[in-house]
Amino acid sequence: MAFMPDGHYFLGAHGFTASVLMYDLNARREMSAPGSIKDLSSVSFTFVGADKFVGINPERHKSPACSVSPREKSSAKSSSGQG
Repeated sequence: MAFMPDGHYFLGAHGFTASVLMYDLNARREMSAPGSIKDLSSVSFTFVGADKFVGINPERHKSPACSVSPREKSSAKSSSGQG
């Protein structure tokens, strides 16, 4: 679990198949996490700035850590739970 330093997002993930919850605290709604964040949040992750997320992808042995922007391609989930 981690909060973005500016308090905008909360991210929680569990397990190697990464069940991911991304929540926009300002808008008070669940967000659809980008695939890159899902891939990097199964082992260990953290926010390192307002637009930087670093995590470990256990399937990429040559470059397991990567940083991405949590704001890229994230969208609010509708009440039906779809994108």
